Amino acid sequence: MSTQKRIVDIFIALLENRPLSTKDIAQTYQISQRSAQRDIKVVKEALADFYTDQKIDYDTTTSRYSLERIGGLEPKFVYLLLKILLASRALSHLEMDALVDELLTLTPPNERAVISESIRNEFTFMTTLKDQQPRAGKTWQLEKLICEGQLIRFDYTNYEATEKPTVEKVIMRPTSIFFDNYYLFLVGLEPTIKKYVTCRIDWIENIKKLADQVEIKPGFRYEEGLKRPITAYAYSGQKTRIQFEYYGFVDYVIDQFPSCKIIKKLDKKNQYPFSVYLLQIDVEYSAGVRLWLLGQSTILRVVSPASVVDEIKGILQSSYQRYQE
Repeated sequence: MSTQKRIVDIFIALLENRPLSTKDIAQTYQISQRSAQRDIKVVKEALADFYTDQKIDYDTTTSRYSLERIGGLEPKFVYLLLKILLASRALSHLEMDALVDELLTLTPPNERAVISESIRNEFTFMTTLKDQQPRAGKTWQLEKLICEGQLIRFDYTNYEATEKPTVEKVIMRPTSIFFDNYYLFLVGLEPTIKKYVTCRIDWIENIKKLADQVEIKPGFRYEEGLKRPITAYAYSGQKTRIQFEYYGFVDYVIDQFPSCKIIKKLDKKNQYPFSVYLLQIDVEYSAGVRLWLLGQSTILRVVSPASVVDEIKGILQSSYQRYQE
């Protein structure tokens, strides 16, 4: 094997995150360790000339060389990112595997083993979503269309609407992407009705650019950062002020809805080890907020408005009747 081919092989091995020692190189290619050291030096010099964001790092504990990105992420942040991503269950095994490898290359080699070991069990037994289709490519395609201000058309199947959904054609000017409750969503302005619509990205197919453009007036711009704190589970609705008695840990409500205000402490008995408070939230009342209220029904009683009280009571009564059948 020529020297040039050997050096390329060494470089590729380092790129693939395979640490090497001069002894490894010498045994693999049947050369002296001095020659292996010269090969490493050539790779170092090439990196310095052409790949300024990467360098060869030497681990004294293992006597191995590895490739390190200059200016990478701190290990503590990579660890946190991976823990959050694994808990989200939003990616397929293949995408998550690729992402783990990519993030690990951003950390110093001597820290990678710590991170790998800390997430090994969680990653090995990760339970992904039922739909295993790749999401990264489609999401990135849509994000680029957002940046281009592009009007698009796509096929959309809303599986949540009915047991036998039909495919509909959607035309929109996409404006933002967000993640909520395991899924990625696309928000866009529908040009005919001049309203924003939300679609689950994994239910979108056959994305096409349209020649026409839609001007987004300031009053129609979607402010995702402002809407997220007043919605739940990716549903939009009518702005509503809701008051309810709360018998649990109040911080959970504040974290879910930052608009939450403690109106007063109530003189009520509580089977749980907390004081009872009257809370108020300003939200977009929708199926999402309704689901949240019902999910808290063992530690919550809606007080106002009357329309929400009646709706929640009706649903709970219907649920109770099912248990009587």
